[in-house]
Amino acid sequence: MKRLTFGRLTPLALAVLGFAAHAQEQAAADSIFSLSGFGTVGAVGTDTSEARYVISGQPRGATKSWSGDVDTKLGVQVNAKLNKMFSATMQVLSKQNGDGSYKPELEWAFAKAQFSPSVSARLGRMGAPFFAVSDFRDVGYANTWLRPPQDVYGQVPVSHFDGGDVSYQTNLGSATLNLQAYAGKSKAVFEGVDIEMDKLVGFNASVELEGGITLRAGHMQSDLTVKSASLNQLVGILRMVPVPGAAAAGNQIDATDKKATFTGFGITLDRDNWLAMAEYTMRRTESYVPDTDGWYVTLGYRLGAPWPVRYDE
Repeated sequence: MKRLTFGRLTPLALAVLGFAAHAQEQAAADSIFSLSGFGTVGAVGTDTSEARYVISGQPRGATKSWSGDVDTKLGVQVNAKLNKMFSATMQVLSKQNGDGSYKPELEWAFAKAQFSPSVSARLGRMGAPFFAVSDFRDVGYANTWLRPPQDVYGQVPVSHFDGGDVSYQTNLGSATLNLQAYAGKSKAVFEGVDIEMDKLVGFNASVELEGGITLRAGHMQSDLTVKSASLNQLVGILRMVPVPGAAAAGNQIDATDKKATFTGFGITLDRDNWLAMAEYTMRRTESYVPDTDGWYVTLGYRLGAPWPVRYDE
């Protein structure tokens, strides 16, 4: 996996108090294992009790009564460097899930083979690479935002997948090209409803140019299933109603093994003290789940010297 270095200050919001703590590697220098962690404690409040502020998929959030459920999380990660070629990573993450609990979940558990400086492969459970910021979006201090923009990052309610991927990196003159192909399956709980994504396949391509510019494009598709008892009951009733078009309507809203796709494009400029980011994403499904388009633009300026932060993927 890549070792990324960030020098960004996380902005503060008036309604949110957050801080992050990082545990440095604990293992001895001659050990094959290393231990690290990250955490965020946040409190959120709004000016109304008629609606709740939540991150996409969360059943509990903030009203006039402040809540720590939206942003608070704790992660622990163990890395094992077996030799020059093989390594393994496991990460356990506790945050409010789709059931409204903080039950720790296995977020990562994969083995990696670095066949050459340019080619690597992983097998197991990995972070879902659907967005420009995917692997470290839960690591608060490694991000410019207080939380990822939900108009984009809330479109796909899964954070990991079980399967494998292959990555390739090469230099094209002064540019660096990164390619990734992946396949597997995933499942998640969205506001108490089970969601499954089978036959998941996708790719990502990015190119790093001179001047701190990075361009990215990605696409994935899967068979989507939403396991809702009330929805299945409604579909069954419509299919039995002896009215023209009723059965067709039931088939249209049925969410069992329906094709779903997600496509994203992004650009980042990171030069001196300036940072600019933008993403445009599209979700399309053949079920009752609506088609969506989302985008954001972020512009930032660092005050003072960059804050060196190391994050081991």
